Amino acid sequence: MAGGLKRTEAAQALRRVGQFTSDAELQRALAEFEDNAHKALGAVGEAKAEKHQATPVHRAGEVRANFGELFKYDASTGAGTVLLPAGKPSDHGKTVTLKNVSTSATGWTIRPATGQLVDGAATQSAAGSLLATRLYFDGAAWWRL
Repeated sequence: MAGGLKRTEAAQALRRVGQFTSDAELQRALAEFEDNAHKALGAVGEAKAEKHQATPVHRAGEVRANFGELFKYDASTGAGTVLLPAGKPSDHGKTVTLKNVSTSATGWTIRPATGQLVDGAATQSAAGSLLATRLYFDGAAWWRL
């Protein structure tokens, strides 16, 4: 039950505040509360699973990534460019993770916003079968980890 409160403790607390006149009324209210709590937790779990499954796989071309994103791309469709978000000093510590979901080693270009760099360069290459790369923004520039 929510907050670690056991059913008997909840019943005692509700009796003390005098909200219910009978045990039957109290039991119905507790059952309804538990049912609603389980439904809410189930909906949260479903939403998280749906978000995870809905991560698109990008094909060749120029595609914009977002902070906090798992950016999946399929290098077997050809070369592409990942456009990193324009970071501000307040974005310090934010990341983007890139993942090639294919066994193709076709290179993709990593390009930050105008005026920003990745490891000191205007662009970087991401080439490798099933390659994963995490990019970290330090408030001024991007770094490959």
